[in-house]
Formats: sequence, structure tokens, C-alpha cells
Amino acid sequence: MTTKMPKAVEDYLKASDTADLDSLNACLTQDATISDVGENDKIAGLPAIRQFVQESKEKFKLRKKILHIEETDDRVKVTTLTFGDFPGSPQYFYYEFTLVDNLIKNIDILPGEENVKQ
Repeated sequence: MTTKMPKAVEDYLKASDTADLDSLNACLTQDATISDVGENDKIAGLPAIRQFVQESKEKFKLRKKILHIEETDDRVKVTTLTFGDFPGSPQYFYYEFTLVDNLIKNIDILPGEENVKQ
């Protein structure tokens, strides 16, 4: 386990919380993809990802608390507690990032446990 995540991953997580779309350009490959397993959705390409991040932020007001980071070779798995305007909030999510040349090539978003006790 590492306590410091790669800059591209850190920048993506910040950008997705703030909907800072310009920051996405610097951390994603042009042909990056997101697989949102919980929504059974696949988003491909930087323009579509920018739209996905903006719409998610506007619709759900998402905020993440990073709980755990695990890095192996070209993959980084980040466990978050995610808050927002969605049923079951807050909820655990697992973001699995695949990196190529220090940029994000793919993100798998996996929902975690349904009920989070606070």
C-alpha cells in the first residue's frame, strides 16, 4: 500500500469533486474510458468524460473522502466514502485506475457496501 497516489489520479479525483473540467485534460489520455459498473455505463473519450464529470457533479453534488489507496504496477485502487444527492448516500466506491505514461487510460467505478453507518 502507498500513502501517496499518482498525480494524475489525485488530479482526477479533485476535478471530479469540483467539476474543474480543464484539469481533466492534464490527467487523462485522449482515448480514456470510464466503466461505471453501478450504472452499467461506459464513457469513452475525453469529451464524453468531461460531460460525465460535469453532469455527475451537477446532478448528484458528489464529494469524496479518500479512505484507502493501493498501487500495483500500472493500477491504482482508491476506496472512497462518497457523499451526495443520491439514494443511499453516503456510500463506499472503489475507483480502479489504469495508468499509461503517467496518465489515466481507464477508470472502473465500482459501488461498495450499500449501507454506511455513521
